[in-house]
Amino acid sequence: MKNIKSTITRIKQQDETLVNEAPQVLASIDENVSLNFHQDVSDCLDRIQSEVERVTFEEGEAGGEYYCRIDIGKWELVKSIHIPSVVNEPWVPGLISDDKICVENQRSNDMYITCISTAHTQKVIDGVTNMDITSCAPINSNVIVCGKWRCDWKGDRLDGFITLYDRQWKKIRDISIPRNGGGNSVYVDVDRDGMILAAECSQSNIYVINPDDGKIVHTITMQGKRVFCEIQALSSGDIVHVKTSFNKYTVISRSGEEKAVIHCDDWEESKCGIDKLTDTLYITYRVAGNSYAVDQVSRDGIIQAKRIVEYVRSDRSLYFSPCLVTPYGNLVGCDGDKLLLYKKTFIL
Repeated sequence: MKNIKSTITRIKQQDETLVNEAPQVLASIDENVSLNFHQDVSDCLDRIQSEVERVTFEEGEAGGEYYCRIDIGKWELVKSIHIPSVVNEPWVPGLISDDKICVENQRSNDMYITCISTAHTQKVIDGVTNMDITSCAPINSNVIVCGKWRCDWKGDRLDGFITLYDRQWKKIRDISIPRNGGGNSVYVDVDRDGMILAAECSQSNIYVINPDDGKIVHTITMQGKRVFCEIQALSSGDIVHVKTSFNKYTVISRSGEEKAVIHCDDWEESKCGIDKLTDTLYITYRVAGNSYAVDQVSRDGIIQAKRIVEYVRSDRSLYFSPCLVTPYGNLVGCDGDKLLLYKKTFIL
């Protein structure tokens, strides 16, 4: 098309020699239009048709709220949100909505909330030396649950290792679970029924807790496996996803039955985020040095796409954070200096 435009421009200059060449020029234009141009249009339509066939419509509940979305396209970085320097050593324990990400200062244990849409970061909890937050999740639009690390436990109970907060981050109450070993960290998530899932690090029990009264309604015991710094619920209801080693994830039922073991040698140091609407896993792992990548994996352990996003982590953070998945299907990574928002965009 550029060649055709150039030729037409030359003709408009009223050059007599070009006028004499008019028959050949018109023949060239006609040939380009009938062959090249129409072939380009056909190829473009084929590509559009191919992309449209990959469109999926997803709907479901996450954090007590209903979401629906269309999934299509390729991952692209659409926004970088600077983490203020007052957060000396940022680490991301989770999200509490599609727009709000929890960021903890690991030096002071202060907790901050960063709003993706406004890029504003606000401190919500003053840290103390004997406690920090390991994980957090929304129960509904009003209540948030947090799991904690503490070094002041006593006896056979882990008191104050699970805390409910309202949306203004005022404590509602603490929840206690049995202490089964020497662990001093508890990890939590919320299932599709709004029940809290809680597990002590390095132990085999997973507790299903009613947030309304803090009582344990069911105990899941894994056979031959222990929770390793991570526990997450899948949207399928009776499936719980547990990290059981540096590069291995196990999917189990409510009865403790092993459903699948998800493993890749590349994930020697890894974190996992889960799409609550599709049960898709996003595994963040170290590639080399301070370079990190994210793989997209089905809950059955099939690697659907390798290195869908990549970034370099700064030295500002001691530990790397998982790539979180918002209810609308966006990815939020953290490179230590910024929160990185990735969205799927339609690209031909």
